[in-house]
Amino acid sequence: MLGMNDAAKTPTPTRVAWLAGAATVYHRAPVLQPLSTGLFRSEVALLLCAPAAAPADLLEPAVDVRRYRQPWRGFGRKRARQQVANHVRDFGVDVIHALDASSAALAADVAERADRPYVVSCYGVTDRRYLERRDERLVGVLAAGQAVRERLERGRGMHAPVRVVQPGLDAAGPAKHLPRSDRIVTILADAMGDNRQAMQVLLEAYAELLQRDHACALFIMDSGRQERRLRTHARQLGVSAEVTFVNPQPDTDYGDIIHGADVFVAAPAHRELSLHTLQAMGAGVPVMAWPDAAADYVIDGETARVPDGVSAAAATRTLTEMLTDHGGTDAQAERALGYVRQKHDPARMVADVAAFYREVLSDEAVAETPEPDGQSEPAKEDEPTDQAAADRE
Repeated sequence: MLGMNDAAKTPTPTRVAWLAGAATVYHRAPVLQPLSTGLFRSEVALLLCAPAAAPADLLEPAVDVRRYRQPWRGFGRKRARQQVANHVRDFGVDVIHALDASSAALAADVAERADRPYVVSCYGVTDRRYLERRDERLVGVLAAGQAVRERLERGRGMHAPVRVVQPGLDAAGPAKHLPRSDRIVTILADAMGDNRQAMQVLLEAYAELLQRDHACALFIMDSGRQERRLRTHARQLGVSAEVTFVNPQPDTDYGDIIHGADVFVAAPAHRELSLHTLQAMGAGVPVMAWPDAAADYVIDGETARVPDGVSAAAATRTLTEMLTDHGGTDAQAERALGYVRQKHDPARMVADVAAFYREVLSDEAVAETPEPDGQSEPAKEDEPTDQAAADRE
């Protein structure tokens, strides 16, 4: 049994409630898994409140999971939010963390009901629209990149401090080398983002590669609502037999699929950071990326090759260079792998997030510290009290 002195030395863990939408855990699992495990080891107790449909078990046992129903409107919605607030209070939470900007409204409501501060993670350059309402309980924002931070801080209205914390991923490596033999090169394209123009351009570029006798096969993943149109376009181009659409998978499973590719074509999502691209770089797979305003890690000629426009001709040129310049493509994959290991190290992410929690809670404690001598009479301007003089010093 611990003695009184030993118990007093036991550190009190920071208690954090993560709030997530149904798709948040599904799409952010490659980052949330190492983050939750690292925070658990860093004396941070985590409660995850997620809708019943969310695959929250992906984060167990590092987090304590509480599920709730997710009605769209009316009394049921209020009851669900009150249920989340009750979970937060019962857990003794110090700070609430919305894991993406779409959960910011839920976090604000629960923070008010539970009387706790909250922070929000942002992955997209348009996420500021979720944070327009001024709320003193919002004590910090975590931006997943410098481009995201700059857009959040642009103009007026962002009263909470914004901190850049790069998402951390396990970089499996080693860097892959393109096949030197007659083996077919596997091109894996990420269609996330519903940018139909870019994906149609990619299909046209792929058809041109086949016309030029490049031995390659195209796989398209995460095509979602645009799959039917893309299938139609592939059929019109006469390449439907050579294009394979990958069935939807949890993002944790996409890692193995990405690792099996020879070339990865990043998602044409201009407004949100794509973890799939980081997974490809961390797996040592050479990347072709469309111009992307949200991705700090896409550096043309260093970590990826970027076409000079969204056109079939530009994409064909870039892919042809990657398939024929073996040495250059292999070197690019090596550089990208090194970049992910340096800039997106999971241990660094854990340390940054844990420090951020401590910082916002420390600032909150200072803000709530009552003024001393609250019962004393107001001091006269020409005869300051000792306490008022000390305060000014």
